[in-house]
Amino acid sequence: MSVVNVRWSRVLSLAALLVGGCAYQRPRTFLAQFAAAERAQRNGRSAEAAAAFDEAARTTARPLDRDEAIYRAAQAYRRAGDVETALARFEWLATRGDDSARRTRGELEAVRIYFDRGQWSRAETVAIEVAARQPAMGAGRRAIELALIEADVRDPSGAAAERFAERAWQRLSNTELAATLDVERARRARRAGRTNDAVALYERALRWRYPQNPRWDDGSLELARVHIDAGRLPQALSVIERALSVREQLVLIPGSAVRPQFPQLAMERGRVLEAMGERARAADAFHDVYVGFRDSTLRDDALESESRLRAALGERDRACSLDAQLAREFACTRRGRAALDRALACGSIADRAAARCAERGARERDRATPEDVDADRGSVSESASQSAP
Repeated sequence: MSVVNVRWSRVLSLAALLVGGCAYQRPRTFLAQFAAAERAQRNGRSAEAAAAFDEAARTTARPLDRDEAIYRAAQAYRRAGDVETALARFEWLATRGDDSARRTRGELEAVRIYFDRGQWSRAETVAIEVAARQPAMGAGRRAIELALIEADVRDPSGAAAERFAERAWQRLSNTELAATLDVERARRARRAGRTNDAVALYERALRWRYPQNPRWDDGSLELARVHIDAGRLPQALSVIERALSVREQLVLIPGSAVRPQFPQLAMERGRVLEAMGERARAADAFHDVYVGFRDSTLRDDALESESRLRAALGERDRACSLDAQLAREFACTRRGRAALDRALACGSIADRAAARCAERGARERDRATPEDVDADRGSVSESASQSAP
């Protein structure tokens, strides 16, 4: 081995020793106290668990472990009924904790206690601060949602929630949480009959484009329904098509097609077109729901709606084919069973066995005796032909 290689191997050995020496080893006393606290917690001894978590926090110099132990101690104190001590621990985390995740969790738990104690202004102030610091994170959304829920509980009229939302919007207007606040205010304005205010708030919320706007789909759907209720069908269609155009542009990006209300928006597009008298476009829109949303529970509804419109347009063969498709693919649904009757009547399905509900058959087999199962296997075609009209 050359001198260079020998020296290099020594350097690597020294580096390995340094890395090993730098690895943090939790003190045995911390591990023992933390384990004892968890055992007490599992056994429902909350006061004992709280004291043990406190002791574990005092026996470690590692901030992450200390903050976790303090957070767990606070939870245990609250379960034991000692809310004052729990609040003190949560407030310590919120102001002096080193781990950002646990600091935020401490703040949120403190907010809950403030609300429980009627300290609404303080709770809302802290909630807004959490949201302002982490507007794109789940903690920010949870803080705003918690404050809105609490406001509605103490004031069912929605006025308190609207005041909080306006206050929060002043701080969060440059973040994506502004859209959430506007949608929540729009909902309350709509319930109060202030339709014009609701429309203005929904439109302001939709200035944030998807995917940055987490309320793009439900805000668009709700705004469209405001227009529908007012008989403004062209405006409703414009809102829906704007919402869906963004989804179509981003459909190839992972996660871009999973907002829960996109299928409902697409269905609403077909219904609005039908109400406007554009039945051919409406039928195509319903077909797009079936094709474009493979995991949606609305696909059978879309096929049924398209079949109905094709029949009304005089496209009998296509309607009959759609009924057969609906009956085969959704045999266990109410719409699938109704489509089977229509498909049998028009001849696109020969007998009921072609669209048998597999789930129902499995349940029947589970309840049946072995003799019943053997008899059923030999008489499927016979019973199917007897039940056909």
